[in-house]
Amino acid sequence: MVVQAGTSPRSLDPRLSALLARLEAKGMAWASESYDGDVQAYGEIADELKELGIEEAGVWDDEPSEDQDRIVLVQSRRDIGTAGSLPAATRSVFAKTDNQRKLAQADTDERHLYVYLEDGGASAVLERVWPLPACPPDPEGVVDLLWVFSPSVSTYLFRVRPGTGAWEKFNSGSGQPA
Repeated sequence: MVVQAGTSPRSLDPRLSALLARLEAKGMAWASESYDGDVQAYGEIADELKELGIEEAGVWDDEPSEDQDRIVLVQSRRDIGTAGSLPAATRSVFAKTDNQRKLAQADTDERHLYVYLEDGGASAVLERVWPLPACPPDPEGVVDLLWVFSPSVSTYLFRVRPGTGAWEKFNSGSGQPA
């Protein structure tokens, strides 16, 4: 489920629970606030998603294990921008320090942060600019590698050490260097 930035998950319940139950009863694996088809029930669901500040809802895992969360909320913000959008999007992700707190607790040799981009300006940079603009540093100093992917515009997956411009490009299907 993708919700607009600033939406409080607490404000969504109990209407969210009722909406999810309706989606499940209809056997729907995905719904969007931007539905513009002819099925009245789907239009009503789209209106309700929009009213709740939810861009889309979808099934993450058809058969989750019992200890796995069934509902995953992801806040997002969409911007149309310029080439500066990629560094701005990266700074925005780094500013949300809960990622770094979780990574810092991991018992591992390296800490990687994955960013899925839907930002129009930032995605356009991935498609048209090489080398990519330098990655801002991680203010917490926790992230070893930042991975960036935007499936809508690129067949590549990109990675960089925060605070550098040394981006590497990989084929997203094979994982091989491009």
